[in-house]
Amino acid sequence: MRIDAHQSFTSQYTPEQLWPILERNRFDGSVLIQTKESDIETDRALSLATEHHFIKAVVVWVDLSSPNLGNRLDRLQTDSKCKGVYHRLTTEPDAAAGLIEMARRGLTLDLELHPQQLTLITALMETSPELKLIVNHLGSPSITGGDFERWALQMEQVSKIANVAVKISGLVTLNRTHAWNAMDLSPFVQHAIRCFGPERLMFGSDWPTCLAAGTWKESLAAFTQSIGPHSIAFREQLLGGTANRLYKVLT
Repeated sequence: MRIDAHQSFTSQYTPEQLWPILERNRFDGSVLIQTKESDIETDRALSLATEHHFIKAVVVWVDLSSPNLGNRLDRLQTDSKCKGVYHRLTTEPDAAAGLIEMARRGLTLDLELHPQQLTLITALMETSPELKLIVNHLGSPSITGGDFERWALQMEQVSKIANVAVKISGLVTLNRTHAWNAMDLSPFVQHAIRCFGPERLMFGSDWPTCLAAGTWKESLAAFTQSIGPHSIAFREQLLGGTANRLYKVLT
């Protein structure tokens, strides 16, 4: 099953617009990432997943520092498509207890952070070693910023933690001031492949955010060109196998 592992919706960009694109490109579904820090929007995301068969899993936002976190997760997990939680490392700093609760429930953590925050992942995983963590957007490196070596070293250190995976998403919008091309992206993607291997990497279009720099199809093309030539089995792992396993996607 091919899965677009990173997309969201707004009032302007709806599931009805995305599904024909996925279908034309032989994708079976997607994972909805709820990035707006609002309980109302989280409930809306799960409602959309109920209405649209191709939304195979939802990564919700919750306040990880809330004393009512357990009750909130109890309610959200009555929906079988609730598979994980989205978190910005720059917010909710007092979330250690919440991460432990997530790990206990088998939920994944989609983490968005700045490159300089990659070093914090080790400490975070020591707090909750059973947590399954997915680093979004390759850790958001500056594609043309000239700091590849520092990012690469930090990603190599992160890759030594077995429960950490990485999402190859947001590639075309990582540096919006520069017109992207596959040659810019390839060193970052190739390094991630060497560090994590196909079992801990997955594709995400970052639709509709990617539309600021290119279409969904161009986002997929950037991914395809940047990973280079590999076996069908390798590519299918990145295009769905890893996401299906980590998000426990419903068929």
